[in-house]
Amino acid sequence: MMTKLQITDIRKRVQAVLDAEGKALGMTLKLGNIKYDDDGFRTQLKGRWEDSLPEVCADYDSHQRRYDFPRRGSVIQFQGEHFQVHGYKKRSRKRPIIITNMGGNQYVISKDALTNAPIIQEPEEAC
Repeated sequence: MMTKLQITDIRKRVQAVLDAEGKALGMTLKLGNIKYDDDGFRTQLKGRWEDSLPEVCADYDSHQRRYDFPRRGSVIQFQGEHFQVHGYKKRSRKRPIIITNMGGNQYVISKDALTNAPIIQEPEEAC
């Protein structure tokens, strides 16, 4: 019978091996959630190239073309402040757009708020 402590130990050991192998491959490898029962466990393995765009940025780029959003990196005005468009949270339905204020704090807004916000500055090149 497997216990939570055993699963935690297994996860640490497997993640250590994945970190070493991922570094050799130039990738980031992560274990997802682990589900277990009396006889065993299962998990998901996620991998990304180290030089690839973060997932929220890549998701924003695909939605930007579909919904005619401003380009990633654009500076918009929202509620009297300037924010930079950063990314897209694909699992969020109400407020999927990630924006960053000039102090570096991240906030989320709706698609409508983004399309209605005035663009202050377009990025010179892609982020």
